[in-house]
Amino acid sequence: GRDREGIKALEKVIEIDPLRPEPHMALAKIYGLAGNASKATKHAEIAAGKEPGKAFELLAQILMDAKRPKEAAVFARRSLQADPQRMMSHFILGMAARQEGSCERALVSFRAAAEAKARQKGMLFRSLHFQTGDCLARLGREAEAETEFLAELEERRIIRARRADKPIAIDE
Repeated sequence: GRDREGIKALEKVIEIDPLRPEPHMALAKIYGLAGNASKATKHAEIAAGKEPGKAFELLAQILMDAKRPKEAAVFARRSLQADPQRMMSHFILGMAARQEGSCERALVSFRAAAEAKARQKGMLFRSLHFQTGDCLARLGREAEAETEFLAELEERRIIRARRADKPIAIDE
């Protein structure tokens, strides 16, 4: 139905401008969500010719969603080589390290993701504080973990308020 129509429209754009990254990234998302990693990879790699940070980050996200953290980490690193400010790529590296049992390495990546987030005024990132707090707790750093968990609760409150379109106060 509509997915097929969307794919055909994107393929038409690609026929006109084969190196334009946007339709390739859109197709990578579509194929990634459908579980077709090979087609998703093909389109993300084409998009990476012009937008490597964004395209490799997208591929890393697709692979994390497919529960392939080691492969996701490879593309997250490639994304960061192109653009060291890619917040989600840092987060993915943290998640991959955490899943390997290395909270110390995960914390380095989660902190880098938090720094990238801080440079984007008003940016909210659900789960970053939780994952950081979880690693801190596992390392026996309870007070720091509690601070992160409380920050996660505040971030979620803000996200819910934004979804409900309610006026909110953000202390920055």
